[in-house]
Amino acid sequence: MIDPEEAPFLLSKLEQLCGSLGVCVRYEGLGDGEGLPAAESGLCRLRQDRILFVDARLSPADRCRVLAGELRRFDLSAVFLHPALRRLLDGPDKDAVW
Repeated sequence: MIDPEEAPFLLSKLEQLCGSLGVCVRYEGLGDGEGLPAAESGLCRLRQDRILFVDARLSPADRCRVLAGELRRFDLSAVFLHPALRRLLDGPDKDAVW
């Protein structure tokens, strides 16, 4: 569970981590609300670029969950992470499906 008060800080750190890994984070309205199916947030590759699309309508805590879920795919064992970020990425919810 992500504390809503801590979410903006964690989100900032997750975005910085994405940048250092060469992942571009884009906040987009996924789905138009007019009957078209909504796309889910997630990481994709466009040519040589890795782009993490995140639904702009998500709360900061839910944005953290999406970013953390995608970042868990990377080997971060040799990367220095703020302790709160390390807890989030290695914590008990690390295998949860968001």
